[in-house]
Amino acid sequence: MPLGRFLVSKLCLIAAVLLTCLLPSLAAAAGGYGAGAISLQLNTSARAAGMGDTGVATVWGGDTNVWANPAMLALRPGLRYGMMHSQLAIGLADDIFIDKKELTFGLPGVGLLFADGPIGHVYLDMGTQRIIDDEGNLIGTYESYMKSQSWGVAIGAAEALRRLKVADIGGWFDVAGGVVWKDFEDLLAEDSIIQDAVAGRARASMRDLGWVARVTPLNTLARAADAEAAKLGFLLEASYGRAKLNGTDEWIRHVDADQEDPVPIMHVSGWALRGELQAGPRLFEDAPAWLRDGIAPLLAFTYTQQGIVPGYRWTGTDYVYERDDSGTQDENGWGWELSLLNVLHMRQGHAEALYGAIDGETSGWGLSLQAGRWGGIRYDKATVPQAEELPTVEREGWQFWVDVLAIAGAR
Repeated sequence: MPLGRFLVSKLCLIAAVLLTCLLPSLAAAAGGYGAGAISLQLNTSARAAGMGDTGVATVWGGDTNVWANPAMLALRPGLRYGMMHSQLAIGLADDIFIDKKELTFGLPGVGLLFADGPIGHVYLDMGTQRIIDDEGNLIGTYESYMKSQSWGVAIGAAEALRRLKVADIGGWFDVAGGVVWKDFEDLLAEDSIIQDAVAGRARASMRDLGWVARVTPLNTLARAADAEAAKLGFLLEASYGRAKLNGTDEWIRHVDADQEDPVPIMHVSGWALRGELQAGPRLFEDAPAWLRDGIAPLLAFTYTQQGIVPGYRWTGTDYVYERDDSGTQDENGWGWELSLLNVLHMRQGHAEALYGAIDGETSGWGLSLQAGRWGGIRYDKATVPQAEELPTVEREGWQFWVDVLAIAGAR
């Protein structure tokens, strides 16, 4: 049957909500600025969401933000399984959700990502759509969605050089680089209700590339002559990261070239600072190693900033895959995290994309429990703004990990 015979409810609402209210770099600006594959635009780290939706340079903590920078894979030790869940479009719809599942495996100097099949994906559930005939009768329903699956690898220079016995630079400097490959698909209309079965579906492939560098100007426990006799130590580090997300020359195409949208290519860059109060060898010298490592650092404060520039632009007549340096479509965020005994984590931040009517505070908290370097669990929750006059949305994340090398005494 021709598509014109059906009115598929809520799809226009979904497009408007996601483009103008939730995902600011896809918001409809003057000239029709927008993109397809919008699920790829949403930061899938609940921890990073509480810090202004940042993460491209935050190298500390085992749950580094691989969505913002694939190089972060190199900084995730052990076998980790992570999830994120968030309801979207609160105030406009009640059945739009996004979920992330991913499995990562970190060896010394190398990190791997596997987010495929039933154990891993980013899935945007756009709810149940009703199929209405010309007389207004309900003749069926179907589930619409966007889904991406991915694989990735990253290498950290400091650990790789140390293992190869070339140099030991980890105490002063480190740099890591990574790549993630993605396959995307969507279902906007069921095959049975349209003449051309491909019209309701689109597929594309893309790639993330990123790198991050860290410097350590101060580490009193590592460099002081009397460090073995110290009860407390201080650490100061800084980092800078860059990434190009969703790079491709493909388009999100439904039916033909006249009905296609660009993939949301993004150029992400940012920096971060970290200060730690550490326990020296003499502070808990009688405590077991698993407890000392589990509550380290005693106190930590992280500050981070990030900016996003679209990698596509509207010429007035069509889209082209060129970086948009006009500044009118940029997104910016900043935030901080305060951690106590590596157990309780408090976060605050700010996210803005003024052309998308998003300019508000973010907040969040986390709770992590771990047995030294052997393994642990973590829960994070964040609140982030939508467009003006809409309520905030919440994101929740969980991580479970085990480090076999640490258990075996090899790390």
